Amino acid sequence: MSQSSGRGWIILGIILVLVSIASVVTGVAWSVARFDLKQVVMPGGHDFEMEAPGTMYISYEPVSSFDGEFLASPEVPTMNLVLRSSRDGHEVDIQRNPMVKASYSMGTRRGFYIGSAELDAGPWQLIGSPGDDTNGREVFAIGRSSIASIVTPIIFAGIVAALTGPLGLGCLVIGIVRRLKNRSPARELPRVDSPE
Repeated sequence: MSQSSGRGWIILGIILVLVSIASVVTGVAWSVARFDLKQVVMPGGHDFEMEAPGTMYISYEPVSSFDGEFLASPEVPTMNLVLRSSRDGHEVDIQRNPMVKASYSMGTRRGFYIGSAELDAGPWQLIGSPGDDTNGREVFAIGRSSIASIVTPIIFAGIVAALTGPLGLGCLVIGIVRRLKNRSPARELPRVDSPE
């Protein structure tokens, strides 16, 4: 085997390791770009526009930074939430699934999804009123992105990194070992005969 074969393994290993790193960076960037949950502080009302009919997701952020202010709320929401059409005033129920608690953590925001609603296109309002156990402000967030659409790029990137990363390191090890084995042997010193 020539030294070039070891060099080829090293080059392949470096490429695979770079692909692994790039996949993780791309997956995280893609997820952050899809994260569209807009914060709203309750009690109060928040107006928003549905450009097309579809699902609106609602989450609760017990630990969050809002307009430069750190807000810590109870671990579970205590507000009563209502989704109301600004056109005709009709209300839409928020579908809650107690079996699913998809959570997220983005910078200074930590929260979890609490429900969703199917809304028609047009102007809407999310209204939060104090519940029996409410004793302060609470941070909610609304957006069109489901937790699956946010997490899927990271999962895919993780799988790619888990496959290419170890393969790349393995190729690097093989390449280095081959290069070491193929090194030319050290030159022997000239033999000096001892005088008789």
